[in-house]
Amino acid sequence: MINMKIKDKSLVLINKRTNLNFSNFTMPLAIFTKYPLFLKALFNRIDLIRTQYSIEIKVRVFKLNKDKANAQKELKNKGGVYILWCKKNGLFYVGSALRFFTNKGRLNDYFMKGRVKSSLEGNNTKVSKKLAESIEKYSINSFTLIIVEEYPSRAKELTKKIIQLREQLWMLLYPTLNSSLLVSSNEGRPMTEEKRLKLSTINKFYLYEIKDGVILSGSEKLIFGMKELSRTGILSSDQKIYPIEYNSIKGHLASAFVLIFSPIRIKTPGAPQEGLPWKNKFLLSFKKLQEGYKLTDNKINNCKSRSSGVWVYDYKTHKFISYEPSVKSCIVKYNVSLTHFRRIRKFGLEFKGKLFSNHKLI
Repeated sequence: MINMKIKDKSLVLINKRTNLNFSNFTMPLAIFTKYPLFLKALFNRIDLIRTQYSIEIKVRVFKLNKDKANAQKELKNKGGVYILWCKKNGLFYVGSALRFFTNKGRLNDYFMKGRVKSSLEGNNTKVSKKLAESIEKYSINSFTLIIVEEYPSRAKELTKKIIQLREQLWMLLYPTLNSSLLVSSNEGRPMTEEKRLKLSTINKFYLYEIKDGVILSGSEKLIFGMKELSRTGILSSDQKIYPIEYNSIKGHLASAFVLIFSPIRIKTPGAPQEGLPWKNKFLLSFKKLQEGYKLTDNKINNCKSRSSGVWVYDYKTHKFISYEPSVKSCIVKYNVSLTHFRRIRKFGLEFKGKLFSNHKLI
């Protein structure tokens, strides 16, 4: 059981995208001065919060330049609230994770140079931009990892909602690398629905319900952003809600515009395709489709004459690069994890300028 002793629960009970009752919310939302902090001073703040809110969980400290392996071992199958303090500039970040280092572990993102770079370029939000800037400049090895709360990842009580409430409490530390003191907000204050939808229009796409490969009449829905759909789930015509993960949405949407190949021909480069159906019930597409639209089965890796080997091509020019006799040899040679490889091959996604195919392209 997760033992959470909080004297004033109203301090952390905050709902995103709703009007706040400021009489119950004591944390300032305005922009605040950010200045360096010695590690000792940070620990003094931590001790003050632990005392004030009767938090009895032991604090763990790991210097990532030499304690990463030990941290991975001790935090295996655990989640909670963490702090990353940078020795080089004295700034720190507060975050939470359902899993620290294991499968889809939150802390793994900070060790992936590609993910940090992508966050800096604004291509994803896996790493907070201000934190990514410090990691890029000083490296993750200049950080000290502080675990202020930890719980077994499989505990029924450890949910995303609970862990975000705990993270919100620790915002009392006034972190200097978080873009906002409000958890899951990028502005420091709740965004109005009108503004959120306006910002989402650049990522809008269409959702269709399908049956036997044909779009059902009246099923078209305009979706404003992948996060919106992952938050609400998909509502079918029979009023059943299907939860869908953010990464699954990305994969199925990307497949709608990827260059789709068949064993005997290459389709016109850049021509939009209908993509892969999700659960054979729904279709996600950047392109508006007509009612009665029928899907065809010509996807890159749905071919009957597929091989156990992997053909590797340049993603843009389709030029042949190499043939790998097995998946294992391919993921070793091109340094890609098996889980990620399965996803990019299934959806025909780009990986470092390369395309992986189950069959030879003619």
